[in-house]
Amino acid sequence: MKKGPFFPSAINKACEEELQ
Repeated sequence: MKKGPFFPSAINKACEEELQ
């Protein structure tokens, strides 16, 4: 997953949970 200042940590966390 791409991480950056434009990618809110909340959304990033949701994506990581979906991958697991």
